[in-house]
Amino acid sequence: MVYAKALNNEGTAITLKEHSEAVAKKARELALTLTGDDRIGNLLYVAGLLHDVGKATSHMQDYFTGKSSGEPSPYHSEIGWMWISTQAAQIKQYLKDNAAVPEAFCKTPSVCVDILAKSVFYHHARHVQYDDKHKEIDPVSDLTEHCSEYVQEMNSSYANEEFHMEFDNDVQFDGKVPELKSSGATGSQSSVADGLLYLVRTILVHADHMVSGNLSDGKSFSAYPVPNMPEGWDAKRYGTSKEIALGITGSSGIKNHVINAPAGFGKTSIAYLTALMSSNRTVIACPTKFIADGLYDSLNELENLFGTRVGIELVYGGKRQKASCEDSMCKISVGTIDTFVGTFVKGKNMGNAIEGSDICAYDILSSNVVFDEYHELLDNNALFALFVNILSARTVFVKDAKTVLMSATPVNLRSVAPVRDGENT
Repeated sequence: MVYAKALNNEGTAITLKEHSEAVAKKARELALTLTGDDRIGNLLYVAGLLHDVGKATSHMQDYFTGKSSGEPSPYHSEIGWMWISTQAAQIKQYLKDNAAVPEAFCKTPSVCVDILAKSVFYHHARHVQYDDKHKEIDPVSDLTEHCSEYVQEMNSSYANEEFHMEFDNDVQFDGKVPELKSSGATGSQSSVADGLLYLVRTILVHADHMVSGNLSDGKSFSAYPVPNMPEGWDAKRYGTSKEIALGITGSSGIKNHVINAPAGFGKTSIAYLTALMSSNRTVIACPTKFIADGLYDSLNELENLFGTRVGIELVYGGKRQKASCEDSMCKISVGTIDTFVGTFVKGKNMGNAIEGSDICAYDILSSNVVFDEYHELLDNNALFALFVNILSARTVFVKDAKTVLMSATPVNLRSVAPVRDGENT
C-alpha cells in the first residue's frame, strides 16, 4: 500500500492513488469552469495524477508509516519534478494518446512537460531546507545520486500501474533548481507559456487544498441591479460612470478594458459600480499602501451613498487590515499588488496566503481584477513580470473574468503586455 499522508491513530490513511485521482478530478473541474477548454482540463487532470508521485519512494513511505522521524529530504515535490524530467518522452506520448492534449497546444513538444514538472516542483512553493550550519541544502545532488533508486521505486509502486504504461528505469538526472518560468517557448509565445504555467500551478494547488480540506468548496456572490444616482450628484458624470460599468460587465468576448482618464473623472465610481453589478468577486490591486488606504475609504463612502452593502476589505502586508464585511468573504478586496501577486509565489500557503482573508491565488485568476494606477508597475521589473504573466493567463485562458486597467497617466500597454482586446475610455 502506497500512502499519500501519514497514518492516523487507527493506523489507516488515504492512499496515493485515491488522493491523486481526487485531486486530478477536482483540478479538471476547476480548469473547465475557469477556461471552458477541454485541453486545459485534461492537462490539469494529468497534473493531479502526477503532483504527489514523489511520495511513492521508500523514504517518504517510511515517514508516513512512522518507520523514520524528522522531515524527509529530498521533499516529495522535488522528487516528483525529477521523475517527470526523466520521463519526458513517455509523458509527451501519454498526453497525446490519452489526454487529448496535442503538441500544438503547448507550442513546442517540451513545453507541456516543462509546465507539469515545474507545477509539481512548486506545488508546495520552494521547499528550502538547511543544514546544521544554516546553509541551504541543494536537493539536486541527492536527486542525482539516488535518481535510479527513486525512479525504480516510483515506477514499480505507482506510475506504471496508474498510467498503464512502462516508464523508463534506466535514467540519469543532472538538473538544477528550476525557475518558476516556462522554457521551450520563444518570442511572443513565451508570455503565453508563462501564463499557462501560472494557470496550471494555481489550479493544481487550489485543487489539492480543496481535496485536503484546507479550502471551502467555492464562493458565490450576487449581482446587484443598477443603483439610483445619489442625491446631489452630477447626472452627466454618473451617467458616464454607469455606462462604462455596464459596458464592462455586459461585454461579451472582451476581457480587458483600459481606462485612461484624469483625476476626478470618476474611475473609483466605475470600479465600484462594476463590482456591484457583477456576479464575480472584484480584486482591486494598487501600487502602494497609500493608494490602497485612500481607495478603501472612498469605496466605503460610495457604499454609504448608494445604500448598498457588498462588503469591502483592505489587505496588505500579508494580512487583512480592516473590512466592512462581517465574515471572511468580502465581494471587493482592495490591496497592494505585491500582496495579491504574492499569493502566486507563496505556494505552500496559496490557499490562505493573506491572513484573515479568504482571497487566494485562484481568486486572482477567476475574479474581476482592477489594476489601479497600473502605469506605476512599469518601474518595478519584478512586479511587472508577475503582472504580465497573470494578465497573460487571464487574457488567453480565462473565459469570463474581466480585467480593468485604470490610470491617470496614459500608457500604450499593448506594446509591453498581452492585452489583446479592450476598450479605451
